Amino acid sequence: MDGNKCVIALSAAAVQSEFEIGEGTVTLVKFSSGNKPPVQGLLDQPMILKDLVKQMRTQGVDIFPDYDSHCYIEGVQKETLDPTKLSV
Repeated sequence: MDGNKCVIALSAAAVQSEFEIGEGTVTLVKFSSGNKPPVQGLLDQPMILKDLVKQMRTQGVDIFPDYDSHCYIEGVQKETLDPTKLSV
């Protein structure tokens, strides 16, 4: 990994993924989803976040739920949150 980048790993009940966050792009570097087929054409392809999310959702992978993301933020009272500003 070179430049200003970081790696975020996500493990959920049925999905494990790893993302490399760069300057203006996100790269899906690892993905597994139990017995479901892997995502096609997305691994190791730097993309703008909203494009990556759209492509993953198109393939049936929705690990970026914007409709309830405010429920997962700790330490902030819900009445102070604007869910429209938290969406991906």
